[in-house]
Amino acid sequence: SLHIGTPKTATTSIQESLWLNHDVLARSGLLYCHTLGRTNNIDLFLACLHPGEQGFGILENRGIIGDQQRTLFQSDVIRRLSESALHIESTPSLQRLVSSSEHFWFLWSDVHFQNLKHILGEAGVYIDRIIVYFRSQSDLLYSALSTMVRDGYCRSDVDAATLGSHELQYLD
Repeated sequence: SLHIGTPKTATTSIQESLWLNHDVLARSGLLYCHTLGRTNNIDLFLACLHPGEQGFGILENRGIIGDQQRTLFQSDVIRRLSESALHIESTPSLQRLVSSSEHFWFLWSDVHFQNLKHILGEAGVYIDRIIVYFRSQSDLLYSALSTMVRDGYCRSDVDAATLGSHELQYLD
């Protein structure tokens, strides 16, 4: 199963809950994937990007620059995902792998989806269910403003220019 949390839909809280309860989930037949990021499976998202995309600077910050390093990174993601899939196959009580990331929301092009299909296919993973969370625009606005305050913005910082550069771009 693939969980795609759109921005400001409590994805982080859901991921933390899945991680904290991974033993309970395992007893119910679910393996919460932690090999691609402990709670947020960001590495799967990063491995799907176009050549040249840096994923909000994350790849660059990790020193993954250039085609050769990106290819090695994608191969490593496939290896880690394959290990999770093999763990499910070798553990009779496990039936499903669950992956979650709000970053999946940013996969939009044919190249992204071709890369995702390639990675999952090479890892021997089949998606049987996709769960996407949405929020009403008013709830999204409230949550985005709350996040801005949490991140240190003060009331005078919240203007049209600030809002346009923050999560509120998803309101349209």
